[in-house]
Amino acid sequence: MKNTLFPLLTAIILGISTHAQDIAIGGKLGGNLSSFYNKKGTQYSFLFGLNLGVINHYKIKNHFYLITELNYERKGGYMLANGITPFWDQNFTTKLNYISLPILAKITIGRAECFYFNGGPFVSYLFSATERSVLTESSTGELVSDDTQNFTTLYKRFDFGLGLGLGVSIDIYEQMKLIFDTRYNISFIPLLKDSHYSNIKNHSINLNCGVLFILKNKKSYDQ
Repeated sequence: MKNTLFPLLTAIILGISTHAQDIAIGGKLGGNLSSFYNKKGTQYSFLFGLNLGVINHYKIKNHFYLITELNYERKGGYMLANGITPFWDQNFTTKLNYISLPILAKITIGRAECFYFNGGPFVSYLFSATERSVLTESSTGELVSDDTQNFTTLYKRFDFGLGLGLGVSIDIYEQMKLIFDTRYNISFIPLLKDSHYSNIKNHSINLNCGVLFILKNKKSYDQ
């Protein structure tokens, strides 16, 4: 998969940049709330993580844009297992660190084109995974054990899914824009290599702030 996927994505990005009316680049920084879901209905709480990245922004025509990003994202989830025995409670915190590449279509609305919707697929590469297990006494809350392990080898390296979001852009200068957006991401691939043990998948909500710098301007850049 990895031998064909990245050359294909590179070809797509180069093709987009060749036909774009306008090109902008930028960066973003934000946070995300992530958790796991599965068909068994196991309850996982949301975990806060950092995400940051670079943005390539291409205007294809009025009101229609294509966006590619290269992001670092921390995903994961939290599960509290109270009453596993009459004496102990246990919680698990899983942290998954990804490099992610979304390719998004963006549609702006209104005459000023300040507001927008976007959506499209993403592919992510997992470079580390850890799980922290905390065991406490049920009656007193006293700590019994606190252990963190590297579980990277238990997880699939690649994840694939869909992101859908909305946002607003604000002109700062003629060649610079400030953007705020939120996005919901859902994965389609079970995370663990042994899916018979668990078929959990990622989902997350991103909140980001970013800046775009306009590099190429064949016409006026109306985002």
